[in-house]
Amino acid sequence: MNEMINHGKKNVWTISSLTGYIKNLLTGDPALHNVRVKGEISGFKRAYSGHCYFTLKDSGAVLKCVMFRSKAQNVNFDIKEGQNVLAFGNITLYEKGGNYQLIIETLKPEGMGDLYLKFLQLKENLKKKGYFNPERKKSIPFIPRGIGVATSSKGAALQDIITTITSRFPDAKIYISPTSVQGTQAPASIVNSIKLLDNFDPVDVIIISRGGGSFEDLNCFNDERVANAIHNCRKPIISGVGHETDFTISDMTADLRAATPTAAAQAVVPRYRDLETDLSRKKSRLLQNLQAIVERKREYLDYLRPGKLYMYLENLLNRRRQDLDRVIDNLSRNIKNRMERLSGQLELAGEKLNALNPFRVLERGYTIIKDKDTGSFITRAEKTRIDQDLQIIFNDGDVVAKVYLKGKTQDLMNN
Repeated sequence: MNEMINHGKKNVWTISSLTGYIKNLLTGDPALHNVRVKGEISGFKRAYSGHCYFTLKDSGAVLKCVMFRSKAQNVNFDIKEGQNVLAFGNITLYEKGGNYQLIIETLKPEGMGDLYLKFLQLKENLKKKGYFNPERKKSIPFIPRGIGVATSSKGAALQDIITTITSRFPDAKIYISPTSVQGTQAPASIVNSIKLLDNFDPVDVIIISRGGGSFEDLNCFNDERVANAIHNCRKPIISGVGHETDFTISDMTADLRAATPTAAAQAVVPRYRDLETDLSRKKSRLLQNLQAIVERKREYLDYLRPGKLYMYLENLLNRRRQDLDRVIDNLSRNIKNRMERLSGQLELAGEKLNALNPFRVLERGYTIIKDKDTGSFITRAEKTRIDQDLQIIFNDGDVVAKVYLKGKTQDLMNN
């Protein structure tokens, strides 16, 4: 956001806002991103923090430069006053100093610019293809049957590898494929050795390696043919090329990158003494576990002796007896409660049924009349007939009567 002071008809910038505006112009210009600048180093200074400050100059101008520690530690040559270099980076502006500067990503001696550009282009291309993806990298066998080594038979790297492997694991089997590791013929030689060792059955893992050198010396390991051979190899590959600060395409493509040839040898086999120590420790732990198991089994068998077994069974039986008594008590209590509830319900139902008993009415002077011959109940006078024999039921017995006269209640009273 631009901060301007309105002063009459003109706007007045603050120093900070104007500087910020200029910085945005510089950092927002795509043409000033990933620029390649060549010039002579002047006023080089490495700060305590590890950051590098200097200027690049030619006959007509100077350019302030900054290379932060994370990038400076990847430079594989000594930066010297007056040295001609090729720098890659981005133009920005340092507000507090009020000057524009180049933030350097990589720095190479002049003359390697085109070579290094090809390296960056190949790196980006292979990255897009997934050559560097961690998920495609194969694991290194813990103790390989055989170790294939593709390196120069005359270089110090081979002797370092052999010495390191045999000192760590004397029984290791090493198979060497003499390989050219410098010059125009080197990429084809490296590819041929990788294929040869990949098809050699006793080999379980392959080391490709060479000692340190300049960027040009190591450039055969930045070849696309070498990257394809590593990518297509069925066996895991360890790349130990150059010194710790050197990074090649083969390092990025390999299943494991080692900082040096010696580090590659250390990564391919464990230290025999460490294995013995670890085995001894595990043996001791196993014996302790077995002793603990035996002790538990001995205690268990001790319980199975006749005397202790009898006591154990007697205690178990007593517990079961108590459990049974508790169950019987609970069952008896539940049955009693259930019977009491059912008895109460039965008594209540009896009272209700007794209240509905028609014979209880007879106690109050009422009678029940039935046809003596058919036994059917007669509830209305009109249901009777002259000379019909009736059975009249009282509370204390019954009598037989005969119908002599029929009529309505009023008529009978009048007669």
